[in-house]
Amino acid sequence: MGTKIYYYSLFMGWAGVLLFGSLGIGILYPAFLVHDSHIWLYITPVELIAGVLLYYAIKISFIPAINKEPILELDDEKLYFYMTDRTIYWRDVVEIFEDYRSHSPAIRFEMVDGSDDIIIGTKWISGRNEKIYNTIQEYFAENLRKE
Repeated sequence: MGTKIYYYSLFMGWAGVLLFGSLGIGILYPAFLVHDSHIWLYITPVELIAGVLLYYAIKISFIPAINKEPILELDDEKLYFYMTDRTIYWRDVVEIFEDYRSHSPAIRFEMVDGSDDIIIGTKWISGRNEKIYNTIQEYFAENLRKE
């Protein structure tokens, strides 16, 4: 079947930057309007948290999305998820499920050895969740036919 590559979602990259950037500015702006020095005791920790979240949103999703870096690679023998540096070999998988129990859509892999299921979040991947899931199922089915 060859190699199929999915890239980071540019939408999620922009969403993180806009969300955490707006949070930082939205909290900082009222602090300048109020001329009370004690308010900075409360604003500073919140601003630091918003700054750290903005930094990680830029580092984890925005820069890789702008650079068109791959996040998911499928080939005939394995799936490789770049975000968590995880490799899943098709021969080690029993079943693949769509998982909507968590706060975001994911794909769950039930493993042969009975170990914990491996879950890969799809919100960072560019493309529709159903299309990603169906493509993974096709690669898994193709591997089953070979065995």
